[in-house]
Amino acid sequence: MKIERYRPAFFDMDSAEINDIKSFDELCNIEWVSQWSKYKNFFRYSIDIDKSWELRGHCNPQHSLMCEFKNGAEWRIIAFIREKDITIISNSLPEFNRK
Repeated sequence: MKIERYRPAFFDMDSAEINDIKSFDELCNIEWVSQWSKYKNFFRYSIDIDKSWELRGHCNPQHSLMCEFKNGAEWRIIAFIREKDITIISNSLPEFNRK
C-alpha cells in the first residue's frame, strides 16, 4: 500500500515522498510519520476514511492519515492513502472524528 506525505501547495510537488508499506508497523517506522508522536500533547494517529469517493466518480479514494493532539481537539493531515483496500492500517487505527 502506498502512502504519500502531505505537503502544502507551496512545496515542490516533484519531491513527493511516497512510501510503500506492508504493515502497520512499517507505517510507524517511517521517520516523517513517527516524528509526530514526539510533539507535545500528541494524542494518537487516526484515519479519515473517504466514504464518498465512489459518488464523486473517482477511480481511487483519498483517505487521510491524521495526527491528533490535545485529546483530538487539534489535528493535522500528515499523509494521503489513495487505495481502496486500507485494511493494513485501518484495522490498527481509530477512525478520525472531528471534534
